[in-house]
Amino acid sequence: MTDQSINRRDIISTAGGLASGMGLGMGLPMMMGASVANAATGLDFNDPAVRFQSRIKTRGTLAEETVHRLSTGHVWLYNPDDHSFTPFCTLENYNVSEWTHDDNGILRTRMFETAVYMKFGTDEVMEEWTNPFTDETVKVHHYAIGPMTSTHDPRAVDADAGAENAERVIIAKDLNWQLVGDTVYMPADSSVDYPNPLQPDAWPRASAGETFGWDSFIMFGTKLKDLENPNVTQAMSHSWYQENIRWQPWMLMGQRPGRLVARGYGKKMRWKDIPIERIKRMEKYVPEVLDRGNWGEFQNEFLWYLRTQKPKPSLDDKRAEG
Repeated sequence: MTDQSINRRDIISTAGGLASGMGLGMGLPMMMGASVANAATGLDFNDPAVRFQSRIKTRGTLAEETVHRLSTGHVWLYNPDDHSFTPFCTLENYNVSEWTHDDNGILRTRMFETAVYMKFGTDEVMEEWTNPFTDETVKVHHYAIGPMTSTHDPRAVDADAGAENAERVIIAKDLNWQLVGDTVYMPADSSVDYPNPLQPDAWPRASAGETFGWDSFIMFGTKLKDLENPNVTQAMSHSWYQENIRWQPWMLMGQRPGRLVARGYGKKMRWKDIPIERIKRMEKYVPEVLDRGNWGEFQNEFLWYLRTQKPKPSLDDKRAEG
């Protein structure tokens, strides 16, 4: 499959979802803070070139290879009426990015992300879900987004070593890197709000409202020795995230007040080390991510819904028909 050119405006207008954790764009670059507190290291993190290499090693790779990151999250339904959190699901997330180099030194990535919904606190896949507010049972749509493309130019020192050259979904607010013991922690958070591709007048039950968005925090932890070692091109970092996100279209929650609240953790892994049971679940529920050469055009949960679904009747109309 040839690379697709997706500019940032196009991605913002159609992207969204459980991402980086559950979500979205977390495999893509974000601007970093200019210093590391208490940095007992020979690395100068005020140097844009050092920050560039450290960031790419942590979130991706300096080599031409494919990067795999697995995460597991727990998701709750937040009801603002009584400030309650109802368990919703466990989420198995897979983020994969393909890294290549241009002759002029620019790094290019294509990123894909999928997630399989599991019954909360178990390894049993959710095939259906019963809405606790309406008692309606709906079919679960497992999550897939991509490809999202980005470029990274190590010579663009005036743009924090290339971060501004990335076409990315999330523009993060930078938080200072911290060195704790032998680990460098790289946190960032962001908020996104954009016109919902599923407007409530046309999609009253699938649309969470006129806008869609989320608030997310993610942190990567990397061993300092891997950042210091010039022979290490990919640091096998760990990650932690938290997100507040609006209802997914397949849930048919409509404009009910509330959010999905997710917390999760993960790490980069070599393909050979990914647990076979997770690969089998991907093969069954999100097989396109294992056959990326035939992935096709850009997709996400909104485009899937627009292409494959029709507006659902209201519950009152369904009951009347019954």
